[in-house]
Amino acid sequence: MASQNLNAGVTLTSDFSIDHKDLNFVAWMPGEAGKLMALAQNQLLFYDLEKPEPASIGKLEGKGLNELTCGAWNPHQNSQQFATVNEYHIRGWDVKSMKQAWTLESPGNQNVRCIDFNPNKQYYLTSSGDDGAVRFWDIRNPTKPLAVRNDHSHWVRKEEFSSLYSYVHLCIKTSLFCRSGQQNTTNTMTSLF
Repeated sequence: MASQNLNAGVTLTSDFSIDHKDLNFVAWMPGEAGKLMALAQNQLLFYDLEKPEPASIGKLEGKGLNELTCGAWNPHQNSQQFATVNEYHIRGWDVKSMKQAWTLESPGNQNVRCIDFNPNKQYYLTSSGDDGAVRFWDIRNPTKPLAVRNDHSHWVRKEEFSSLYSYVHLCIKTSLFCRSGQQNTTNTMTSLF
Protein backbone atom coordinates (compact mmCIF):
# COMPACT_ATOMS: atom_id res chain seq x y z
CA MET A 1 0.00 0.00 0.00
CA ALA A 2 1.70 3.17 -1.22
CA SER A 3 1.03 6.43 0.59
CA GLN A 4 1.59 10.11 0.05
CA ASN A 5 2.08 12.57 2.91
CA LEU A 6 0.10 15.75 2.23
CA ASN A 7 1.04 19.20 3.52
CA ALA A 8 -1.86 19.29 5.99
CA GLY A 9 -0.54 16.23 7.81
CA VAL A 10 -2.99 13.80 6.16
CA THR A 11 -1.60 10.58 4.77
CA LEU A 12 -3.47 9.47 1.68
CA THR A 13 -3.22 5.80 0.83
CA SER A 14 -3.41 4.78 -2.79
CA ASP A 15 -6.14 2.23 -2.04
CA PHE A 16 -8.76 4.84 -1.12
CA SER A 17 -11.58 4.74 -3.64
CA ILE A 18 -15.18 5.76 -3.92
CA ASP A 19 -16.90 2.66 -5.20
CA HIS A 20 -20.15 3.98 -6.60
CA LYS A 21 -21.29 3.10 -10.11
CA ASP A 22 -23.20 6.37 -10.59
CA LEU A 23 -20.56 8.84 -9.39
CA ASN A 24 -21.10 12.20 -11.17
CA PHE A 25 -18.93 14.75 -9.41
CA VAL A 26 -16.19 15.07 -6.80
CA ALA A 27 -14.83 18.26 -5.19
CA TRP A 28 -12.14 18.76 -2.54
CA MET A 29 -13.21 20.76 0.51
CA PRO A 30 -11.38 24.12 0.45
CA GLY A 31 -8.60 24.24 3.01
CA GLU A 32 -9.05 20.58 3.98
CA ALA A 33 -6.65 18.24 2.19
CA GLY A 34 -8.33 15.11 3.49
CA LYS A 35 -12.03 15.87 2.90
CA LEU A 36 -14.21 15.86 -0.20
CA MET A 37 -17.80 15.81 -1.39
CA ALA A 38 -18.97 13.27 -3.95
CA LEU A 39 -22.29 13.33 -5.82
CA ALA A 40 -23.83 10.03 -6.90
CA GLN A 41 -27.40 9.72 -8.16
CA ASN A 42 -29.47 11.69 -5.63
CA GLN A 43 -26.92 11.56 -2.77
CA LEU A 44 -24.25 13.85 -1.36
CA LEU A 45 -21.45 11.77 0.14
CA PHE A 46 -19.08 13.67 2.44
CA TYR A 47 -15.79 11.83 2.90
CA ASP A 48 -12.98 12.11 5.38
CA LEU A 49 -10.21 10.27 3.50
CA GLU A 50 -8.94 8.62 6.67
CA LYS A 51 -12.11 6.50 6.73
CA PRO A 52 -13.36 4.15 4.00
CA GLU A 53 -17.06 5.03 4.39
CA PRO A 54 -18.72 8.45 3.99
CA ALA A 55 -18.66 10.58 7.16
CA SER A 56 -22.18 11.77 6.33
CA ILE A 57 -24.78 11.36 3.59
CA GLY A 58 -27.45 13.75 2.33
CA LYS A 59 -30.24 12.70 0.02
CA LEU A 60 -32.39 14.67 -2.41
CA GLU A 61 -35.98 13.54 -1.95
CA GLY A 62 -38.87 14.03 -4.34
CA LYS A 63 -40.47 12.96 -7.58
CA GLY A 64 -38.97 13.24 -11.02
CA LEU A 65 -35.33 13.38 -12.00
CA ASN A 66 -33.29 13.77 -8.84
CA GLU A 67 -29.81 13.03 -10.16
CA LEU A 68 -27.23 15.46 -8.77
CA THR A 69 -24.91 16.38 -11.64
CA CYS A 70 -22.48 18.98 -10.29
CA GLY A 71 -21.78 21.15 -7.29
CA ALA A 72 -19.59 23.76 -5.64
CA TRP A 73 -18.27 24.46 -2.18
CA ASN A 74 -19.25 27.77 -0.64
CA PRO A 75 -15.79 29.07 0.39
CA HIS A 76 -17.34 31.29 3.07
CA GLN A 77 -18.61 30.26 6.50
CA ASN A 78 -15.75 27.77 6.95
CA SER A 79 -16.88 25.82 3.86
CA GLN A 80 -19.89 24.47 5.72
CA GLN A 81 -22.20 24.77 2.70
CA PHE A 82 -22.14 22.83 -0.53
CA ALA A 83 -24.42 23.69 -3.47
CA THR A 84 -25.73 21.05 -5.86
CA VAL A 85 -27.40 21.05 -9.27
CA ASN A 86 -30.05 18.69 -10.53
CA GLU A 87 -31.42 19.65 -13.94
CA TYR A 88 -32.60 23.22 -13.40
CA HIS A 89 -32.61 23.42 -9.61
CA ILE A 90 -29.77 24.67 -7.40
CA ARG A 91 -29.76 23.75 -3.73
CA GLY A 92 -27.50 24.78 -0.87
CA TRP A 93 -26.79 22.15 1.77
CA ASP A 94 -25.56 22.52 5.34
CA VAL A 95 -22.65 20.05 5.46
CA LYS A 96 -22.97 19.30 9.19
CA SER A 97 -26.66 18.35 9.12
CA MET A 98 -26.83 17.38 5.39
CA LYS A 99 -30.12 19.29 5.17
CA GLN A 100 -31.09 21.84 2.53
CA ALA A 101 -30.32 25.41 3.62
CA TRP A 102 -31.63 27.29 0.56
CA THR A 103 -32.84 26.66 -2.98
CA LEU A 104 -33.03 28.38 -6.36
CA GLU A 105 -36.02 26.71 -8.00
CA SER A 106 -35.95 26.90 -11.79
CA PRO A 107 -33.25 29.59 -12.03
CA GLY A 108 -33.94 30.04 -15.75
CA ASN A 109 -31.02 28.18 -17.24
CA GLN A 110 -33.14 25.39 -18.78
CA ASN A 111 -30.62 22.75 -17.72
CA VAL A 112 -27.93 24.10 -15.36
CA ARG A 113 -24.47 22.81 -16.24
CA CYS A 114 -22.25 24.69 -13.80
CA ILE A 115 -22.29 26.83 -10.67
CA ASP A 116 -19.57 28.70 -8.81
CA PHE A 117 -19.38 30.81 -5.67
CA ASN A 118 -17.57 34.12 -5.68
CA PRO A 119 -14.60 33.60 -3.33
CA ASN A 120 -14.36 37.36 -2.73
CA LYS A 121 -18.02 38.19 -2.04
CA GLN A 122 -20.09 36.24 0.44
CA TYR A 123 -23.54 35.04 -0.78
CA TYR A 124 -22.75 35.49 -4.51
CA LEU A 125 -23.19 32.55 -6.89
CA THR A 126 -23.18 32.23 -10.66
CA SER A 127 -25.04 29.65 -12.77
CA SER A 128 -24.81 28.76 -16.44
CA GLY A 129 -26.44 26.24 -18.69
CA ASP A 130 -28.13 25.20 -21.90
CA ASP A 131 -29.69 28.59 -22.66
CA GLY A 132 -26.24 30.21 -23.04
CA ALA A 133 -26.91 32.69 -20.23
CA VAL A 134 -24.76 33.28 -17.16
CA ARG A 135 -26.77 34.41 -14.16
CA PHE A 136 -25.42 36.07 -11.03
CA TRP A 137 -27.30 35.43 -7.78
CA ASP A 138 -27.41 36.58 -4.19
CA ILE A 139 -28.46 33.40 -2.37
CA ARG A 140 -30.21 35.48 0.31
CA ASN A 141 -32.69 36.63 -2.37
CA PRO A 142 -33.19 33.63 -4.66
CA THR A 143 -36.22 34.91 -6.58
CA LYS A 144 -34.41 37.06 -9.15
CA PRO A 145 -30.82 37.14 -10.46
CA LEU A 146 -28.71 40.23 -9.79
CA ALA A 147 -27.55 40.24 -13.41
CA VAL A 148 -27.75 38.10 -16.54
CA ARG A 149 -25.20 37.81 -19.36
CA ASN A 150 -26.69 36.63 -22.64
CA ASP A 151 -23.67 36.87 -24.93
CA HIS A 152 -23.22 33.15 -25.62
CA SER A 153 -24.91 31.59 -28.65
CA HIS A 154 -24.76 28.07 -27.25
CA TRP A 155 -24.73 26.45 -23.83
CA VAL A 156 -22.05 27.35 -21.32
CA ARG A 157 -20.18 24.30 -20.01
CA LYS A 158 -18.15 25.91 -17.25
CA GLU A 159 -17.71 29.26 -15.58
CA GLU A 160 -15.56 30.34 -12.69
CA PHE A 161 -14.99 33.43 -10.59
CA SER A 162 -11.50 34.86 -10.24
CA SER A 163 -9.95 34.28 -6.84
CA LEU A 164 -8.21 37.68 -7.08
CA TYR A 165 -10.87 40.05 -8.43
CA SER A 166 -14.42 40.22 -7.07
CA TYR A 167 -16.24 40.75 -10.36
CA VAL A 168 -14.12 38.91 -12.95
CA HIS A 169 -15.20 35.51 -14.23
CA LEU A 170 -14.39 33.13 -17.11
CA CYS A 171 -16.89 31.19 -19.21
CA ILE A 172 -16.28 28.22 -21.51
CA LYS A 173 -18.94 27.34 -24.05
CA THR A 174 -19.34 24.19 -26.13
CA SER A 175 -16.81 25.25 -28.76
CA LEU A 176 -14.26 25.50 -25.91
CA PHE A 177 -14.03 29.24 -26.56
CA CYS A 178 -13.11 31.04 -23.37
CA ARG A 179 -14.53 34.48 -22.62
CA SER A 180 -13.62 36.69 -19.73
CA GLY A 181 -15.96 39.31 -18.35
CA GLN A 182 -16.46 41.52 -15.38
CA GLN A 183 -19.45 42.68 -13.44
CA ASN A 184 -19.22 46.22 -12.15
CA THR A 185 -20.65 47.40 -8.85
CA THR A 186 -23.95 48.51 -10.40
CA ASN A 187 -24.63 44.89 -11.39
CA THR A 188 -24.45 45.49 -15.12
CA MET A 189 -22.19 43.37 -17.25
CA THR A 190 -19.41 44.71 -19.41
CA SER A 191 -17.21 42.66 -21.70
CA LEU A 192 -13.46 42.85 -21.44
CA PHE A 193 -13.11 42.28 -25.21
